[in-house]
Amino acid sequence: MNDDWNVVILHCHFERGGVTQVVCNHIRAICSLSPAPSIHLVAEDRISGLDDFAKATCRVHRVDGFDYDDQEVSPSDLSAKVDALVASLKQMLQDAGLSPGNTVLHWHNHSLGKNVAAADVISRLAGEGWRFLLQIHDFAEDCRPGNVRRLITSMELESPRHWGERIYPCGPRIHYASLTGGDASVLRQIGIDNDRVHTLPNSVRLDDDSNQDVSVQSDPVAIQKVRAAMRLPSDAEWTLYPVRGIRRKNVGEWLLLSRWVPANHYAGITLSPATPIEAESYRRWRSLGRQVAPRAIFDAGLSDQISFTDNLRASRFVLSTSVAEGFGMVYLEPWLAGRRVLARRIDGVVDDFRDAGVDLSGGYDAIPVPLDAPEHAKALQQYQVAVDQAYAGLPASFLVEAIAAAEVHLSPWENTQTLDFAMLTPQHQISILRQCSDDVGFEAACKEGSAPLLEAMKESNSGPSEDQIRHNGEVIRNRFGLSAQADRLLHAYRMLLSIDDPPSLEHPASASQAFGRIVQSHRFFPCRTEDPIAG
Repeated sequence: MNDDWNVVILHCHFERGGVTQVVCNHIRAICSLSPAPSIHLVAEDRISGLDDFAKATCRVHRVDGFDYDDQEVSPSDLSAKVDALVASLKQMLQDAGLSPGNTVLHWHNHSLGKNVAAADVISRLAGEGWRFLLQIHDFAEDCRPGNVRRLITSMELESPRHWGERIYPCGPRIHYASLTGGDASVLRQIGIDNDRVHTLPNSVRLDDDSNQDVSVQSDPVAIQKVRAAMRLPSDAEWTLYPVRGIRRKNVGEWLLLSRWVPANHYAGITLSPATPIEAESYRRWRSLGRQVAPRAIFDAGLSDQISFTDNLRASRFVLSTSVAEGFGMVYLEPWLAGRRVLARRIDGVVDDFRDAGVDLSGGYDAIPVPLDAPEHAKALQQYQVAVDQAYAGLPASFLVEAIAAAEVHLSPWENTQTLDFAMLTPQHQISILRQCSDDVGFEAACKEGSAPLLEAMKESNSGPSEDQIRHNGEVIRNRFGLSAQADRLLHAYRMLLSIDDPPSLEHPASASQAFGRIVQSHRFFPCRTEDPIAG
């Protein structure tokens, strides 16, 4: 790799959100390299999430048709859309003076189904010699049935056998990347060569992280700010869930835990969602919270009196009930503010953190809810109905794969008298929350199944281990800091730029099994696909 090289970062948009934050972090990491490449960004019109550093260091190119599809794309329209995008991108690359020999096209979330032309555009350009790093943050196959339907319809995919061939283009000049080792393993399972798969975890930092010891107690200035902004009692303690409350954040379970935090605690969730279906779900939980969870505080991040870091440092500990994460920033970021994290552990996400040495003790794998035999049978049936409803409209062969994957995850609960709260439908979760509010004995039985979590919350209230706080902070700064990310990116880019093989295209070795394997690698939770929203 010579000194003159280029990176082109492509995504449908650069609005605020997880992908844009990753991109901004990548830009900082890339700029720290020596020699640093020329960096180009490609989107359509929506770029307001780019930070000042990205705007100052990158050249932004706007390409028509690159954003999310605003309507379903027919097979005939897809062909024309692919032709137009290929022509526009080639012209942009030519105008920018870029060539395949010294340029990496780093494309984010090509397979998500938000722009159905992406995979075919990549195949065409790769066939002409361009080098790609395809970074997957989210799989369409992971509880996004609407996206799957759009791809099937536009591409006329008759069965899962054809899915992997079309959605995941392969060749010597196409490499893949994921945020987690779990997702990287899935990419290898579908037959992408091991040497062509990279794990690129996000870098983790706080804006005012001084890399010095911080108090493991609530920051006295920050807690006073929070008490004033949220109108809490003068002796109130604070627990934070620092997320936007979309469906996969499992807000119903957070309401339940807000009832179980220590007696003088209030639990805050920071932000409301923007999209209509997510906002409707959030408003439902907020309304219910007034009735059954009096210490749950919604919109805790909207006050102009407190910053995000104030919110973190005011808290005794951080809660997370999320059932699905692309990377899992909530498991790491709070430790840099000296805050312990008590979180639902997500398979394939937390493994990387534990392997790196992060101590996540105190987290939990499930909230088992005791159910009598008739209610347990009904809950299992409701789960299966939720799967059927979520994937309704898919061709039968795809539906069979989705149902089979869900049954694998349900089977451990079939011969018990409990079911994980997150596996209940939201309507059933509402019923359980009301029952906990009305029946002290029932809630005590629920708490009994989560005794280790309640004990961890109690320990965190009295003061977490300073050794754990300092150890995790050091590991996170070293293993998930900017320098580590720069090294990983450089390794992936160097591998791509060193390839001398002539351009060619191929299918993943296990392409026919790709849909089923990806679906099975991610657990189904009814809260993620709830539509319409239950009252």
